[in-house]
Amino acid sequence: MKTLFSVIIPALLLTSSLRAQNSIEILAGTNIADMTVPDNLIEGDVWSSRFGFAVSSAVTFDLLKNLSLDPGARFIQKGINAQFPFGPGVTVHGSITNNYLEVPLYFNYNIYDASTRLFILGGPTFSFLLSSHGKATSEVGDTASNTKWEYKSHDLSLDLGLRTETIISSKLSFVFTFLFSRGLMKISAFDKYEQTRDFRVMVGLSRQL
Repeated sequence: MKTLFSVIIPALLLTSSLRAQNSIEILAGTNIADMTVPDNLIEGDVWSSRFGFAVSSAVTFDLLKNLSLDPGARFIQKGINAQFPFGPGVTVHGSITNNYLEVPLYFNYNIYDASTRLFILGGPTFSFLLSSHGKATSEVGDTASNTKWEYKSHDLSLDLGLRTETIISSKLSFVFTFLFSRGLMKISAFDKYEQTRDFRVMVGLSRQL
C-alpha cells in the first residue's frame, strides 16, 4: 500500500495545478486473462483464457488540448483454466485466480471530438498481488489451495486501447474502454516463461469536477 501511494500521489500533485476541466470516473467490466506458457506446454494439456471481474476509479487531468493523464486504482482478477490427464481414466479440470490491486497511469489522446469523443489511451500499469487461489476437480475428487506462494508479489504491464465518452449532460458522460494489456515481467516464482496477456472491456461514468 505504501508503494501505491508513492506512485499515485506525486502524479496527482504534479498535475493538480494545470489548467483544465478535470474529471473523476468509475468503471467496471470483464477481464479476459491469458496466463498460458506458449513455449512450455506439455502434450495433452489444454489451457484456456479465464474471465474475471475488474472495477476501477481514476481522475483525469488535461495536460494539453487533446491530451490528458489518468492516474487511478483498479481491482482486477486474472488467471487461467486448464485441463490435463492425470493417470488412466482421470482428467483434471483446474483453474487459477489471481486478484491484483493495480495502479494504471494512462495517457488519453483525443482523435475525434463530437457528442461522442474517441480516444487512444495507454501507458504503464503497476500491479500488486493480493491473493491467488487454485481449484481442481476430477473423477477422484475436488481440491482447493492457496497458490499465492507460486507467484511474484508484483507485476508491470503496458496497456493500449480505445476509449469513448458519450455526453449525457453538461457534466456527466458514459465511458466505454477496450484495452489490451501485455505483462512485461515473469509473474511465476518458478516458471521463467509465464506472463500476463489480457483483453479488458469496461463501462462506467465520468463526471467533471
